[in-house]
Amino acid sequence: MLPPNLRDYYLEIRCPRCAGRARWEEPFEIADPSRGQVPGGSEDEGYAKWGGWRVREKFPTLLRWTEPRRGQGWAHYTQGVVRCSACHFVGLHRLRWPGDAFFRWNVRGTPLWAWHAEHARVLHDYIAARVRDPFRYPDPYPKSLQRLPKDVLAGRNRERVSKQIAATLAEAGLALDPPLRPPRAVHGMTHQAG
Repeated sequence: MLPPNLRDYYLEIRCPRCAGRARWEEPFEIADPSRGQVPGGSEDEGYAKWGGWRVREKFPTLLRWTEPRRGQGWAHYTQGVVRCSACHFVGLHRLRWPGDAFFRWNVRGTPLWAWHAEHARVLHDYIAARVRDPFRYPDPYPKSLQRLPKDVLAGRNRERVSKQIAATLAEAGLALDPPLRPPRAVHGMTHQAG
């Protein structure tokens, strides 16, 4: 399951050149002006028209927008742009998910992967918890947590899976900070859940 199509969403993959942690992004921002998704109020500024949609090229020097054939939609999560901070590679990459995922593990033959570091932290926090509530986490995480395989959530695997995720984050030089949680209102004030 890939994340929902969010405007500024990205995946972390293994760089096709150096196998380091790299960021993969959709090459286009597709917006619906009728929903107020085109910034600045101008429907045409920097956007191409595609039916009732507007399309902005995020990386115009690498990939130009070509309107799909009539009757066909645009295929999300296929061709995108990868940017690696380790080897500084920037280029086109055809996504093969979850095989390209930087954060991935094998739990007794069951594959487990995360979209990016924050998702890995959410997985760690959720799997390690004795009482699991997927709705403590902001969107888009609850749906992905509800779909985790039973083997991954089994009590006998809890410690092993938690250690695998923590080790991968540590190898990437990332702390096992608590994942983001949605703010909650207390007496009319907003506090960040801890």
